[in-house]
Amino acid sequence: MPTYSILTTRGKNKEAQALATGTALVVTHLAFGNGDYAPTGGETSLQSEVVRKPVQASGTVNGAPNTAFFDCLLEAEDGPYTIREGGLFDQDGDLIAIIKYDPPVNKPVPASGQTVEALMRAHVVFSDLANLVIRINAINAFVAAERRVDTGTGLKGGGDLSQDRTHELDVPGLPSITGANVDLAADLLILHDTSAAAPRKLTPAALSAALQIDERIADAISALPDDTVLEFATLPEHSAGEIATKAAHPAGVKQMIAAALAALPDPGDALYRFETLA
Repeated sequence: MPTYSILTTRGKNKEAQALATGTALVVTHLAFGNGDYAPTGGETSLQSEVVRKPVQASGTVNGAPNTAFFDCLLEAEDGPYTIREGGLFDQDGDLIAIIKYDPPVNKPVPASGQTVEALMRAHVVFSDLANLVIRINAINAFVAAERRVDTGTGLKGGGDLSQDRTHELDVPGLPSITGANVDLAADLLILHDTSAAAPRKLTPAALSAALQIDERIADAISALPDDTVLEFATLPEHSAGEIATKAAHPAGVKQMIAAALAALPDPGDALYRFETLA
């Protein structure tokens, strides 16, 4: 990383002009080279420039109120370079700050057996950063890949911020969100009504009614063949003997036999007579 950086004479003049007129100092590029010298501030270009990249992020340094930082990314395929000098350029192509790298920075390429992306950061001290507006081109802005948004139970789609991330509901995780046991009378589901741009509260029973769940189940059952067995019949259903889509079980059969016996007349109250055929 740089041992030091200084504003060039042109950079000092541009800073003073921006402060006097209340305009922004528009920074666009960082350049790097392998020139080995001690900068004086009178430079208008790098001694031996090898690469120039758009500035992708900037900010102020904590604890150093007049120091700003500028970042750019050297891709894995950039290089190979041995970086000993750097320069900060504005929208007019003027060198406004120059940087001395000592020790130098080695930037290999994948062909060397190393795959290295290098986030290069330049620190520049201004005279009145509190009142100086520095602007970069937001098109080139980036968020470092090590910054992440991770998802927990019930969501998927997290990851590093090197690309856009879309979060989605993870359906297998829904029981962990709603609870294993839902009270149909007391619990509420919160849904987002896109037409009203507001949340809407519904009980599970109300949601079931709105979606006509019971009616859809009844329609599905009615479309089945008459001899399709869906479940065991209840004891009253055994006695009624009217449902063809439920199976009988021993307790139901026993109940029907008991009911049939109970319906017979008491032998003590009835007269039985046998007759021969004429």
